[in-house]
Amino acid sequence: MGLFSSKKSKLKWEKLSSDQGFYASRCKVPGGWLITVRAGAGLGVTFMPDPNHSWDGCSLERSPL
Repeated sequence: MGLFSSKKSKLKWEKLSSDQGFYASRCKVPGGWLITVRAGAGLGVTFMPDPNHSWDGCSLERSPL
């Protein structure tokens, strides 16, 4: 069974937490993640390469300068 062979195939979105009041979600797709971010009336969509789907959904922490 291939990716597009089932009529029941659906995107399964996971909500991501944000400390900035954005609404963000990710969906596992071949080769990585499809990510959406919504803030007010704006909406952005991007693809993040991650062939092994190892990203846990968290951002990297930066040390203060």
